Amino acid sequence: MHAEALRLYREQFCGTCHAFTPAGSAGIFGPPHDSMRVVAERRIREPDYRGTATTAQAYLRESLTDPAAYRVPGYERTRFLMPAYTQLDDAQLDALVSLLLDLPPADGGTP
Repeated sequence: MHAEALRLYREQFCGTCHAFTPAGSAGIFGPPHDSMRVVAERRIREPDYRGTATTAQAYLRESLTDPAAYRVPGYERTRFLMPAYTQLDDAQLDALVSLLLDLPPADGGTP
């Protein structure tokens, strides 16, 4: 379904920190990536959100390229902070964002 995007996800070692069922990853240093459409839409509405995104897609792109714009509560003080993936081109960023948004929520929609 998203074979190339999953390959990219793995090549960038996203699963080292993030749990994501489709990638078979169980990382614990960052927030899980399952149900990201629902989670991203909720995060941009939270009162403590300090980023500039207004859509789930923009939130995920911001999280990849400027992760310091908003640190998810509970993960802001980890010693393994999310790096900025500025080495990725627009097509690669779009592929990762699409992968995270297009999969159905793992739990049926409950964040």
